[in-house]
Amino acid sequence: MGKPVCTNFITLRGTETERQILEVAAAVESFSEHPLAKAIREYAQQQGVDINSQNEHVSQIQVTPGGGIQAVVGGKLVQLGNKQWLQSLGVDTTQVENICASLDKTTVWIAVDEQIQAVMAFADALKPSTFLAVDQLRQMGLDLVILSGDNEKTTARIAQSLGIRRYFASLSPQRKMAKLREIRQSQPRGGKVAMVGDGINDAPSLALADVGIALATGTEVAMAASDITLTRGDLTGVVFAIKLSQATMENVRQNPFFAYAYNLIAIPVAAGVFYPSWGILLNPMIAGAAMTLSSISVVTNALRLRRVAADIFCCPNAY
Repeated sequence: MGKPVCTNFITLRGTETERQILEVAAAVESFSEHPLAKAIREYAQQQGVDINSQNEHVSQIQVTPGGGIQAVVGGKLVQLGNKQWLQSLGVDTTQVENICASLDKTTVWIAVDEQIQAVMAFADALKPSTFLAVDQLRQMGLDLVILSGDNEKTTARIAQSLGIRRYFASLSPQRKMAKLREIRQSQPRGGKVAMVGDGINDAPSLALADVGIALATGTEVAMAASDITLTRGDLTGVVFAIKLSQATMENVRQNPFFAYAYNLIAIPVAAGVFYPSWGILLNPMIAGAAMTLSSISVVTNALRLRRVAADIFCCPNAY
């Protein structure tokens, strides 16, 4: 759904500290466009926290794509991100690892002055239309792969629910690009790879893919890096785009026939091939009609694409 909701908030201190943590976390995340940032602010607001109370004290903001965000709030260094990113910064995460090991969810770890203070767990439901879209893509003979920056357990659960066998988790934007490059190189000759994404972390991979497909409900940088932007915020638009492109290419292959068929028939007549035997010549009016019919046939055939689009959306299994 693209709307993660906080389901667990695990802290190492008391209630008062919990409120303070939410205040600084919401302040830092107010400078991020990530869906989890919005979910953190919403959760803090639900707990009665003034999410804008610390905004004026935030400085030295640094964002690491695929990792997290850090800033100085009121003289304290506040870091929010995944466990691997915090560990790379030298933050000790062992205090709550056992508690979080059983969580089959997306987690955001919060550190203040390089000390773990809390962990937030999030869950996000799959759109009902996703199951239909994945089934349609599979029926079209496409090989589906999930490339995710999320943790192993969450990615595995989503892949299993969708029946997708190949998935790769905990990928940074750079590793996601590397994995996409591997997939492209493994394709048979002439095989193409399309990448669908909507986040800032997806932008490099969208630019690298043979066809980058972004969702209009995502970030602007993803749309700028892609070849196609779908106005609908779900995967059914991918099915529609592929089917419409296939119908368009079929139309393109048909149109040369309509463009030249009348001329190919009329040229021998105009050249006088049938005049010695039957006295048949090409009347200029008939030549003009042939040219007109040629154009009408091409335009009419192209207009059939409107019917294709209607059939895709109005079929019994539709979107």
